[in-house]
Amino acid sequence: MIIPEPMLKVYTLFPNDLTEQISACIVKLGDFQPEEGKYFERASYMEQVSFVNGMLDEVSKIINFFNIGYKKEGIVEFKGIEKNLEEFKKDEGKFIESVYQKIQIYNKYLDDRARLYDEIEETRSEEKLIELDKVLREISELHKELNAERKVIEKRIMEDYNKLLTLKEILKILTSVRFSKYYAYLEGYIREKKKDEFIKTISKYALVVFERPKRFGSKEIPPTYSSVPHFMRPFESIVGIYGTPSYWEVDPTFLFAITFPLFFALMFPDAGDGLVLLLFSILFYKYAKNKNNQQLKDISIVLAYSSALSMIIGMLLREFFGPLFVEGTKELVPQSNESTIGPLYYYWPVPPDVSKIFSSIIPFGQYSQPLYGIQNAIIIAILIGIILTLIANSLGIYNSHLKRAKEDILYSKIPNFIVYLSPTIIFIYGFYNPYKYFINTYNLLGALLYTVMHLYSPIFYGYYLVSFISIIIFFIGEIYGWISHIYINIREGLKNALLKGFIEGFFSPLLLVISNVISFIRLLVLGLSHYYILYAFSFIAVMLAGTLDTWRILSNPVSIIILILGNILVIGLEGFVAVIQAIRLNLYELGGKFCECEGRPFENVKEYAIIKNKC
Repeated sequence: MIIPEPMLKVYTLFPNDLTEQISACIVKLGDFQPEEGKYFERASYMEQVSFVNGMLDEVSKIINFFNIGYKKEGIVEFKGIEKNLEEFKKDEGKFIESVYQKIQIYNKYLDDRARLYDEIEETRSEEKLIELDKVLREISELHKELNAERKVIEKRIMEDYNKLLTLKEILKILTSVRFSKYYAYLEGYIREKKKDEFIKTISKYALVVFERPKRFGSKEIPPTYSSVPHFMRPFESIVGIYGTPSYWEVDPTFLFAITFPLFFALMFPDAGDGLVLLLFSILFYKYAKNKNNQQLKDISIVLAYSSALSMIIGMLLREFFGPLFVEGTKELVPQSNESTIGPLYYYWPVPPDVSKIFSSIIPFGQYSQPLYGIQNAIIIAILIGIILTLIANSLGIYNSHLKRAKEDILYSKIPNFIVYLSPTIIFIYGFYNPYKYFINTYNLLGALLYTVMHLYSPIFYGYYLVSFISIIIFFIGEIYGWISHIYINIREGLKNALLKGFIEGFFSPLLLVISNVISFIRLLVLGLSHYYILYAFSFIAVMLAGTLDTWRILSNPVSIIILILGNILVIGLEGFVAVIQAIRLNLYELGGKFCECEGRPFENVKEYAIIKNKC
């Protein structure tokens, strides 16, 4: 769903003696976010929380030491928080403490070894050598002991880790419960579709009341949960940089899941470099999975999607670590008869005839049209930007509708939409004949320039009529925005209202349209810089080899080193820049137009280890 799922505020009232049992049942259910209660007193669980956090800290250090991959396993037979913690201290606490102490001693020996190496280097003392020998024996023995116990430790520690996490979730519920003399009170949020399941689980023990969230602008902000398809979920990490969409806003994840990989691939168009990034993202994902770090997993998946699309565009452009491997020196020095094709020329998955089909929009390389390639690519970059910003403005209107903000729609969103509609007409009109799109667009831009220069005597036919209509639409939006902001600021006096209205309603949208159009040209500029940096390094490799024979160049050690250095530079520098610019285009040019993102995420409790109790 593009719109966040409907939420329900839940109020529960139950006898004091059932508090812990109900808390465990809610964690087992797993779809509940506790909230601070408004009534009664809260019980103190500081000691229990402190113990669980302390044990989790030690267990986490043990997991990191042994590099144990996360697994969901373990069972919690819940008898009450105090009983469970007492049993844990008795059965598992000593085991964890003993393993943790061994690791502490092992780390101390490693520190001693490093210190002794430094001291021996300075003093050449025989006593220090004897001490070092003793420390090395201790390290060796302790290392053998820990390795011998590794399998037992791995299984037991992971079970303990999940048990502690589950008890921590139960404590999260308990610390939110408020108590009177006889009854306990708990409130929180659930997803509406889980209402029946919640009633079935809890209603036999408690009185349950549900309430729908109030309208936008009320003091209490419900949490946001969007049913994003699983393959799109990693892109929530991009949205999270900007904030969390509110309960009354469209989730930008659906848009960013398309635009982020597209922007990145257009700025990083090389199959070889994309392959390196894809392999890196796979290794990075394995590392993140081993560390059970969801944020790093999301980043690695986003990078994998983006680099895979880079490979596809690179295949279309027939670029693989620059021009030499596919097109060879024929691309670098096409006028020479000595130039040869690359070793992958006949094995490339995209044949030259396919690349030639797109020659009118390829801004560089063997298959680019010298006179029109870059100009056409600029048109395409602007077209992408204009369409996406119009979509973003449309979503902004819809968000204001969800918030029931009629004034915002009338006085801000609609004027901006009309202003952006004008350049959209200019760059979309050419599609009335797709085969002559670029000719139509250039003719229309020429007619637009003429019409602007001759507004006193416009021509009302063909391209001139379309350009005149787009200018009229633009000024309607600008004047509408100016009048709207005069109305908004009229209480400050007519003079101030006119001035502020002009700045906020007329001048600001004008600057935004121009900056948005220019901003999307970076898709082309960074793509060009990526290609020409590799082009330059390839040319240096040719000069150092002293030949135009591609095979001899690629078998020359010095040339290969130059190509490797060039690609490392491009992958590191250009890859980083492409990520930053893709984030900027998504968050500022698109997301900022429709999502204020001042909400809060739905942070429901989770069952890490299976809870066995009466529910």
